[in-house]
Amino acid sequence: MCHNLKHKAYLCHPSCHVSHPSMAAAPWFALLCAASVTMTLGNKLLMVGALNQHKDLLVLLQNAIGALTLAALAWYHSLDVGLPLDRRLTLLFITDALVRYVQLYTSFAALQHLPVAATTVVRALAVPAVAWFEWLLLGSRLTLWQWTFSSVVVAGAGLYAHADLAGMSYSRPLLLGYAWAGANLLAYVTNSVLDRTIMSTKGQSAAGMAMLTQAISLPICLAHGALLHDLTPASAVG
Repeated sequence: MCHNLKHKAYLCHPSCHVSHPSMAAAPWFALLCAASVTMTLGNKLLMVGALNQHKDLLVLLQNAIGALTLAALAWYHSLDVGLPLDRRLTLLFITDALVRYVQLYTSFAALQHLPVAATTVVRALAVPAVAWFEWLLLGSRLTLWQWTFSSVVVAGAGLYAHADLAGMSYSRPLLLGYAWAGANLLAYVTNSVLDRTIMSTKGQSAAGMAMLTQAISLPICLAHGALLHDLTPASAVG
């Protein structure tokens, strides 16, 4: 759901033929925010039990449910999923699926060691980070106010993390949690830039892209699970 909503928001970038593209994207970003918060709280509940040792299986189940749901919607509404893919798009989708798996896995790992508030603060860094990466890699333009407020977000997150770590005497579990959260941030930013690149390609829809990415990520989940816990398709279903 979050993946699909993020793509919907990207469809409303400044090149769209609307008078106020930011207003067109606002409802999708609001839904993305609500879905992200709900998913974070749900994932935190999963990480306080025995399932924290089976993050690979949780990622597999989430992606499988997402892919099947979007496939059903695509079939019901006759949505174009942008097939067949050329070599460049195939490589982009595979990379996007790999990064998405890393993003979800590191999110679970961070939530295992950190409270939701801390992981949310680190994730807030994704907003300026994505904007800066787009400026650096995709040539997007940022206003002075955008530079200023994005810098304030980074400074605020840094102060929060410093106070949090200092208050706990830089305990190993907390440091490990912030390390996982940092890896999750990097994966999220990379995933967002890849999504924006793919969404700029003609013939790609938000639902179709989300479905393909999640479907491609399934064998990646199984491969990682097999290395960690001898996970197989039969054991995953069982």
